Amino acid sequence: MMDENLVDSLHYLGIYGLIMLSTIITVSTTIYYFSVFAGVLIIVTLIMLVFYLPAATKLKGHRTSTAGALVGLVAETLEGLSVIQAFNKTEYFIQTAIQRNDVHHAAVFTGESLNLWLAHWCDLYGAILVLAVSCFAVGLAEELGAATVGLAFSNTIQMLVFYTWSVRFLAESLFNLAAVEKIGWLATSIPVEGAAKADSASSGEAGNGGKPDLSIVVTADKGKSGTLDAEGAPINWPSRGTVVFDNVWMKYAPSAPFALKGVTFSLAHHDKVGVVGRTGSGKSTLLLALYRMFELEKGNIFVDGANISSMTLRRLRRGLSIIPQEPVVFSGTVRTNLDPFSEHTDVELWDVIKQASLEEQVKRTGGLDGRVAGTGSGAWSLGQQQLVCLARAALRKVPVLCLDEATAAMDPATEQEVQAVIKRVFQARTIITIAHRLDTVIESDKVLVMEAGVLKENAEPSALLSDRDSMFSKLVDKTGDAAAAALRQMAADFFASRRNAGHGRATEWVGPRGWVGC
Repeated sequence: MMDENLVDSLHYLGIYGLIMLSTIITVSTTIYYFSVFAGVLIIVTLIMLVFYLPAATKLKGHRTSTAGALVGLVAETLEGLSVIQAFNKTEYFIQTAIQRNDVHHAAVFTGESLNLWLAHWCDLYGAILVLAVSCFAVGLAEELGAATVGLAFSNTIQMLVFYTWSVRFLAESLFNLAAVEKIGWLATSIPVEGAAKADSASSGEAGNGGKPDLSIVVTADKGKSGTLDAEGAPINWPSRGTVVFDNVWMKYAPSAPFALKGVTFSLAHHDKVGVVGRTGSGKSTLLLALYRMFELEKGNIFVDGANISSMTLRRLRRGLSIIPQEPVVFSGTVRTNLDPFSEHTDVELWDVIKQASLEEQVKRTGGLDGRVAGTGSGAWSLGQQQLVCLARAALRKVPVLCLDEATAAMDPATEQEVQAVIKRVFQARTIITIAHRLDTVIESDKVLVMEAGVLKENAEPSALLSDRDSMFSKLVDKTGDAAAAALRQMAADFFASRRNAGHGRATEWVGPRGWVGC
């Protein structure tokens, strides 16, 4: 609106306004009495705008809202055609569309009627001006002369044409200036995302009296944190993938309740961690805090011993990888999707393609310069698009990978394929998995159980399942007897294989009744 509509309306207002001004000056110079009508012209214009602008503003907003409701219904209908037909709701959606279409057209008709009202009064007053000049010309014919009268009359006829458009574009410009005001408010009133707080690590904003819990922080790799780069991160950060949440409190807005409440845990190098809990428990909020989508109210988050609040957002997010539920693929080639900044060789690209089991698909669609298409003969399935995202993350070689329900929208066979790639390709990285299916995290090193923003449990799956009263155990039991038995067996087999391989480590956990598991 500001870039196009405002510029156009101001452009035409300038043209018609200058024509009107030159006309008024010309006629007033030739017929002095016309200057009185010119003053009245300004007053009448202001009066019309006083009545027109408030009504037009409300009607324009109503027109926009009704159009949004209609377009939204059409989009929802097209997206859910199969569901609508399956539940025999076709007639309901047809009638709803007709009703919303009628409401929208009523808003459009009312707005156009208001514009006609404005045009009517502008034309009427313009005609009065022509009549006034005609009367002056007749009454002052001997004094003015034929040439002067002809000049005044021709300019007044021109005014009749351009007066309406001048008022219309003046009103349109005032409408569009509201967009400038809105943008100015957004630019000055909305907090800038994630301003770096270089001194927050030492300013005493953390919990525990302003000092982070040293028993947790010492688990992080702080080897080279003394030298910082230009973006506030240690040189070669991150290198190992240790993650520490120290008494983290976070909310989505100043007036909103806390979404995370005193969350404290630590992840060692190569840890595979699953986060479970009911909807709204704070699972995805952990990742939002890690990516600094919202600033912490209290506490600190450390990655490889570096406080993430002391570095720029660009540097922080370049050091992490996330795979969301909906695969993010760009409109372009395989090469631009994997390596948008052309930082890697073709050999490296083919290497990650093979690791992600995409070699046949890439060759079938034209190699690295083939397009990643969602439709057509060479269409990529949802699972293949997610594998492209995994290959992109593998190419970046960052040590921390976040999976936010990355396989939630997939069928079991596709999910199994994606999970196999994750286990094979990202074995040497720290993985945080937000789980929607418990079988995706049952073979994790740790499971974090969230409830209402509070970390309730933090231990190995086998340790949590040993206590029938643990929240994780109850979540497993809710899957049904057969599924629960299979999950418990998977956890036991995984724990036994780790112990036999010499990778098991005792994880102490205090249960809800004081029970301690290892």
